[in-house]
Amino acid sequence: GIVGNTHNTDHSAILGYLTDSTVEGNRSSNDTLNTSFTTTGMELHCRGTVVKGNRVKNCTIGILLAGQVTDLQDNIATSNILTNVDIGFSYWNGVFAVGSMTVDNLKIDNNIIILSEQSDSTDGGIVPGTIEGPITNSSFDGNNISQIGALSANGQNPKGVFLAWAEDCSISGNKLKNLSGKGIEVSNSSTSRSMKRIKIHDNQIRDIGLGGVAGNDYAIHAKGLSSSFVAFDISVKTNQITGGFGEAIVIDGYVNGPVVRDNSIKPSTLNPVTFLNFNATNIQEGGNWVEASGAQPSTGFYVNGTIIKNNLASELGGSPNKYIIEGWRRLNNGSAHVNSVDWVPMKTFTGN
Repeated sequence: GIVGNTHNTDHSAILGYLTDSTVEGNRSSNDTLNTSFTTTGMELHCRGTVVKGNRVKNCTIGILLAGQVTDLQDNIATSNILTNVDIGFSYWNGVFAVGSMTVDNLKIDNNIIILSEQSDSTDGGIVPGTIEGPITNSSFDGNNISQIGALSANGQNPKGVFLAWAEDCSISGNKLKNLSGKGIEVSNSSTSRSMKRIKIHDNQIRDIGLGGVAGNDYAIHAKGLSSSFVAFDISVKTNQITGGFGEAIVIDGYVNGPVVRDNSIKPSTLNPVTFLNFNATNIQEGGNWVEASGAQPSTGFYVNGTIIKNNLASELGGSPNKYIIEGWRRLNNGSAHVNSVDWVPMKTFTGN
């Protein structure tokens, strides 16, 4: 294995070709961030390897995980701290590899990633490099991802976690905050490949899209490129989304069987659940709480089952039938806002 080393101001400071090994407790930094070449804290071509407890700072890429001469398989990256990096983890199965390979059983879990202020739209906390095969049976869970200077990073727009060609993967239990771009993106638009059975559950996402542009910055974005490359069975459940700029949850393009349920959205300028291009089919949506208003919505597009929580509730009516309006439930998909047609108040009687 590679254990307990310290390196400074090197390109690919720690470079290893590893099988069934441990990379632990190393320190890597580069004091010349944004030089003319790409600086990588750790470049690991590995299989069956545990990468844990390492610290990387001031690098373009914190840790690069790549295929060796076989698949990038059965690797675990956990409890690493990556600070002031344009990209936290970059996973590859092309260029360095021989032929087309898969990424299978990759676990990038429970790491701390602090992106640099200049981290841009091709960068992010956990993002693919060159991908020539699918990512399967992998998890990107429990990570804490944020960005330095997100409020002033206008137009940079990095992603928290990004999957571009994946099947049977999980993005769950992450804490994403203060990013100038998107929180979680699952999209096959750059690869024109399959996207199937992705779980996006129990994430806490706060203040995404700071300094960004409305319509481009989403807390959670799932996209299917076309009728030939559909995204199947994307599950977006029990996430907590607070603040930010742009849209909270966006289902975009050709997505079959998306589940968007039981999410809590407390927007400042966020729109809640949005379906773009209207090519989604077999939608399972409902139980999403949007804590936003003291009145029934009068503008915007909403999907059936959305619940707007009343944050100015008070007791109404006369004795003995006094009640509280807990919120308003959407009855259809659309942008009309007629009481008892498009929305219905959710009343709870108090007994007074």
